[in-house]
Amino acid sequence: MKNSFRNIFKKKKNIDIDIEMKYLPELKILQKIKIDKTTEQIIREEIKEREKKMEELHKDMVLLNSTYLMLSKLVDVQQENIDMIIKNVDDVHHNTEKGTEDLKVAYRIIKKHWYY
Repeated sequence: MKNSFRNIFKKKKNIDIDIEMKYLPELKILQKIKIDKTTEQIIREEIKEREKKMEELHKDMVLLNSTYLMLSKLVDVQQENIDMIIKNVDDVHHNTEKGTEDLKVAYRIIKKHWYY
């Protein structure tokens, strides 16, 4: 009886193996489809994440661009102020030289009148 039980068990095991071998190509296809779906899902998630990062990068670039524009305007205004300061310094220098000459003339006039 033990021997027959073993034979039955052996036969069943062989039947299972035969069934698996028979359907092996279909099982491989099903596994591949499952793997492909998982891979596709991973790829879609990666694409969504990259799109999100690209949108963030675009927003940062827009912010950087507006910052550069504001900085450019500020530099233009400062350059205008610097040009006005330089003009004022030149005017002050010119007026100082003219005032010095006027003082020299006045000093000569006063010096001459004191001697008379």
